[in-house]
Amino acid sequence: MILYQVLIILTSILAVMSMVGTAFILVYLLITERRAPDIVSSIDASETGSKKIQDLPLISVIITAKNESQLLEKCVLSLRTQTYPNLEIILVDDSSVDDTLEIARRLVTTDSRIKAIEAGAKPANWLGKSWPCQIGFNNSKGEIVLFVDADSRFDSRALDFAMNRFENNGFDMYSISPRIELRGIWPRAIVPLISSTINLLYPMIKVNDLSNKRAYVFGTFVLVRRSVYKAIGGHERVRGTLVEDAAIGENAKSSGYKLYIEKGSGLVTTEWETSFRAIYQGVERIFSDSIRSYGPSSVLNSILMFFLGLYPITFIIAFVSAHPLVTWTPVFIFLLSGFLASILSVIFVLLVVSSELRQITGSIGPYPILYPMGFVLYISAIISTSKKVFTSKPLTWKGTSYTQSNLSKPENLRQ
Repeated sequence: MILYQVLIILTSILAVMSMVGTAFILVYLLITERRAPDIVSSIDASETGSKKIQDLPLISVIITAKNESQLLEKCVLSLRTQTYPNLEIILVDDSSVDDTLEIARRLVTTDSRIKAIEAGAKPANWLGKSWPCQIGFNNSKGEIVLFVDADSRFDSRALDFAMNRFENNGFDMYSISPRIELRGIWPRAIVPLISSTINLLYPMIKVNDLSNKRAYVFGTFVLVRRSVYKAIGGHERVRGTLVEDAAIGENAKSSGYKLYIEKGSGLVTTEWETSFRAIYQGVERIFSDSIRSYGPSSVLNSILMFFLGLYPITFIIAFVSAHPLVTWTPVFIFLLSGFLASILSVIFVLLVVSSELRQITGSIGPYPILYPMGFVLYISAIISTSKKVFTSKPLTWKGTSYTQSNLSKPENLRQ
């Protein structure tokens, strides 16, 4: 009986601790995201288009594409209509097995600013899209280089606004967050959790603080000076990672260059994967670097995620099932406190997910209630990725398997 009472007290205390944790996360995210800069709010509208065309530097827009036949043309068409006139568009086919290369070649005939090239087979130890990015750069001429994904689309003002922010503030590397289109249950369940994790670990105000070591860029839109890209070793320096965008941002900032990120205000839109297999592999890819960097301790993240997201639900179910059997005693007070704390935890998580959905998609809808599924997928991906890392099993991304021996530890990718 005493052991049972101790168990109730301990589980109730854990429920209260979970509530405190979710409350802290909610408040922290609301504060940091409210202070995050926004490109449309930041820019002085009078600056847009103020420079003469001949004074505008050439931007080399590099689009890497692997099996993107369904989306590539939409991406290119949105770039062709940019109000910023001085640009070239370089389409790099990354060994696609669909019609991506044929579409790229056809697009070349529609605009003299477009050229298509084949990246060819990746050399040993080149992983992910670093190789096609480097090939695109080697074939570019622009003083400014913009790396984008083929599944992205751009508002006609995107480059104009971005270049004014970039040039008028003397940035060396600049990135804006995309609006994400989510289709299906699993993307809506997991993406808000990934977004909140990124915003917790890499809040924009700290990434933009030159005295802070945190660095991050959004792979859908990375604007960089040619001289800076070459100075930090380009994508060759980060060729051993599958999360090359974060690594290249870290290299720029750690080398003393001015890195700046802000909200994209819908100027850039991208699409998330829809199949469960692709989503799961994508989450494993995102987690892989941190797990290889922090080792077995990274598994503790799965325990933390359980207590923040799933434990309160478990406690509520247990309370509803068991409370009629418990008399009004001091122990019951603990149980009731745990129950109320768990309800608050669920509310706080729903508010976090709602806030993230509004930020990344522009709307909320009924989808915050899917968050338990997201936590299950999140925890499962941490465990599966950890198992692959610690047992030297390969990671699969975009149809290609990468052995652990070819993956570089994040600390080895920095200057």
